[in-house]
Order: sequence, then structure tokens, then C-alpha cells
Amino acid sequence: MPEFNAIRQIRRKAVVLAVIGILVSSLLVAVVTAIPMYQSAREALERSTLVGVQAQGTALDNLVQRYEGVARQVTARTEIRHRLKRYDEGEVSLDALVAFTAPRLGEALASEPALVGIKRLGPMGETIVELGVSGESPDLARLADLTGIESRLVGFDGGVIWRTIIPILDDFGLRLGTDVMYFEVGNLKDLLKRARTLEPSSAQGFLIDRQGERLVGID
Repeated sequence: MPEFNAIRQIRRKAVVLAVIGILVSSLLVAVVTAIPMYQSAREALERSTLVGVQAQGTALDNLVQRYEGVARQVTARTEIRHRLKRYDEGEVSLDALVAFTAPRLGEALASEPALVGIKRLGPMGETIVELGVSGESPDLARLADLTGIESRLVGFDGGVIWRTIIPILDDFGLRLGTDVMYFEVGNLKDLLKRARTLEPSSAQGFLIDRQGERLVGID
């Protein structure tokens, strides 16, 4: 009988070892299989996120370019630009210039829903016409050095608004004045909110101006 008991114990140990071996083998197989699957899923998610972010970035850039296109069209209006030149040359009084310019800029303001404010400045930075809302004003000392269009978010009524500054030039490229235009940021916020869904842990959306000099948050 002792021999029989010894055989039974050996068999039990063999069964236990076999079961342990099977479990260990199964675990190793699961780990070896899971790691590539995890890496593949992670890479797919990263690619999807990157594509989404790039698409949102393109849409955002297109929107900013549209705003700047509107600003260029307003500034390029020939009649009021020529009238500003005559004012600069002393041929037209300020009152006459305002009377001629205000209704025409008002038409531009009414024709573009995203455009919510226009301020036209004269050659010395003086305000000629101001229509609609007005956000943070540009530093007049910088206007003389402004050679191209400048766009960025600025403060407005406890929030932000999109401001585009563009020089007014005559037919020979000489500076006549400056247009400052303000655009609503609802569309920008919508784009940032959609982009934020790609990264749920992000609590806030951000915009950086094209020179990378300023980071502005949109709640």
C-alpha cells in the first residue's frame, strides 16, 4: 500500500505541474499576442488623431485666410481709397472724408456676417471712421512699421475677438492709412471644440499667432 500511495502522490504532482504548465503557456501566449495587438491599436489611434488634428488645423487656417481675404477686399475698394489719398494731400476735409467713407464701410460691414467692426485710421493714426464693435486697439507706434497684414486674437469685453490689421496703400505702394477689422470668434471656437474631442483630457483650446509669439486660450 505505501507504494500505491506514493504513486498516487506522484500522479497528483504530475497533474498539478501539467496544469501549471498549461496556465503558464496560456499566459505567455496571451501576453505575446496582446502586446502586438495593443501596439497596433495604439498606432492606429495615433494616426487617426494626427489626421484629425491636421484636418482641424487646415480648417482653422482656411477660416483665418477667409477673414484676411475679407479685410483685403474692404481695404482695396478704389473709391474710398482714392478719397483717403485726397485727404492726405489736403484736397478733402476730414468731415467730407467721413461723410463719404462711413456709408461705404457700413455696406462692407453689413455684407459680411463674420465682420463685426471696422476702424479706419488716417495717415497719422487718427480715427477716420469707426463702425460696429471695437476690441483691443493696436499700438499706434507699431503701425508705421506694419508692412503686411497682421491677424491675432485680442481682448474684448471680458473675452476675445479676432483682429486683422492691414495697411492702406495707394497705387504706388505709399501708405495712406490703416484698416483695423474685428471678426467674431464663434467659428473659431467651434473648430477648437471639435478638435478638443480628439483629446478628451484637454480642458482648453488654444491658438498661436503666425509668428508664434502669443498663446491665447479659448474657454
